[in-house]
Amino acid sequence: MKTIFVSGDVSKGYCDIAFVNEAGEVLSGSGRFDDTAEDHLKVEQQISIKNTEYSPVRFVIGLESSGGLERNWLRFFRDLKSRFEMEVLLLNALAVKKFVDRHLHRNTNDRISALGIAEYLRLARRPQEVPCEPYLEGPRTLYRCVKNAITRVAQIRNELQSLLPVVQPTLVQFCREGIPEWILSVLIKYPTASALARGRARTLGQIAHLSEQRARKIVDDAQTSVASLGDEQTGITVAFLSNSIIEETKKINSLQQQLCAMMKEDLQFQIIDSIKGIGSWKALCM
Repeated sequence: MKTIFVSGDVSKGYCDIAFVNEAGEVLSGSGRFDDTAEDHLKVEQQISIKNTEYSPVRFVIGLESSGGLERNWLRFFRDLKSRFEMEVLLLNALAVKKFVDRHLHRNTNDRISALGIAEYLRLARRPQEVPCEPYLEGPRTLYRCVKNAITRVAQIRNELQSLLPVVQPTLVQFCREGIPEWILSVLIKYPTASALARGRARTLGQIAHLSEQRARKIVDDAQTSVASLGDEQTGITVAFLSNSIIEETKKINSLQQQLCAMMKEDLQFQIIDSIKGIGSWKALCM
């Protein structure tokens, strides 16, 4: 049985596709196709033509992982598996890039990238390269969403941490290893040193993990603060950033719990989660 390698370099709204035979020759029908029903049909027609012309033939489809842009094409090719002898693979982008850099030694564009993917399929595909599991598409979408949200919260934390020394310098000592939640709660109520200096220790002491004794000390320290920023606009900024961190962190924690619960029947997740010291979220990431 002959093998035809079909590679796809996916971009926003289109895919450069190359049909390559076992000898490395580029076959007719290769080119750029829009991510539309009309052009999906054109690709299907090319596969049908080659299925007749080279019969019996097996197609090896390889799409480079492109941050989710490849999903429409993956679904399209998987739907064709019921009609053609076909293997559909989602390829590791770094592995493909290293192969292309090592063997092709030329400037790349979309067309050349597609040919590079085809050559990777033909000559260097790793034995452990496996088809992308369709049932994980939804969980992966939610996982990416959560990971991006974690990154955004980290950026907000960095922004707030850079403001603290000039807005609330006496609180910096409590934030050497990140900003604890009780500090965020203080900053929402008293975003500037002048506002904190007018605070009451008893009221502050009601914040979780903040004793009345410590509350009294930070109020006293705020009264002699050397903060260079204490205007209303800066106060609004600090309160907004602090509140955003708390609210977004709650949402992230909730989504993490939901995603772990959704994956509890997955065998791989169960195995990794059973390892002592890893934890459910890390197991899910792995």
